[in-house]
Amino acid sequence: MSIVLKLTPENPKITIGESQEFTMTTENQTDETLKYEWYINEDIYEATNKNMTYTPDKSGEFIIKCKVSSLGLEGETVLGEESTTLTVNLKTITDLTTNITGPKEAEYGEEFELVVNAETTAESPKYTYKWSSGETTKKIKVIESEEGEKTFTCTVTCKSTNYEPATSTSEHKVSISKPVVPEPDPSCESCRYIHPLDHRESAYLWVGYWVLEEIEKAVEEGIDWKKPDDTDLKYKCDLKTLAFMLEKYPNVDVQESRNGYILSKDDIENGVIY
Repeated sequence: MSIVLKLTPENPKITIGESQEFTMTTENQTDETLKYEWYINEDIYEATNKNMTYTPDKSGEFIIKCKVSSLGLEGETVLGEESTTLTVNLKTITDLTTNITGPKEAEYGEEFELVVNAETTAESPKYTYKWSSGETTKKIKVIESEEGEKTFTCTVTCKSTNYEPATSTSEHKVSISKPVVPEPDPSCESCRYIHPLDHRESAYLWVGYWVLEEIEKAVEEGIDWKKPDDTDLKYKCDLKTLAFMLEKYPNVDVQESRNGYILSKDDIENGVIY
């Protein structure tokens, strides 16, 4: 009577880190007379009886094979072998969370920072970032040029050894408003204070960006901003101060208020500032 072999379970699927038990059953043969040899992808395994437990340390497909031999009086006789396929899947990240921190309100022309934070219990996570504005860093700096509510989103991809990559997207809204521009001084009784820098024949002046925008507009329209009295220009005191400064000092350092740029005399004379 021929021996009947059966290897169970057939084609199981587990997640990496889990264990799988296999059993070789026989019919028409006494177990005490049998020898079992187990193989993983053709490499011999240490199990020597009809039960074998395998805990893989990587994902993929593994061919599990058991060869059965009889230890009779006439020596060892191979009775047969059976094999099956073990599929080992990567773990799934189920607790990836992200959020974006930053201001809720900002003025257009003002720089602000947004930061995306990510958390997971997966081992040694590595994150990559994709913002709706195109940046790929954890932190971004933003300058908006229009009013209104702006929505910023960031998709974070998390990778970890033995895990499938996971993604999470979060958003942050910022209300962008027009900055409050001071009213021009109609009396113009005194000039703005110019800080002399005598050691290098220069001077320093901080100027609101609204004044410099007015200079740009005046140059485009062919208006002599240095003589603003008979014009519709609004910031006459500031313009007269700048004109006086450019005439008196061979070198000037003018710092504009929006970005902190230091402007030269040529920048202001040419009206090319922003």
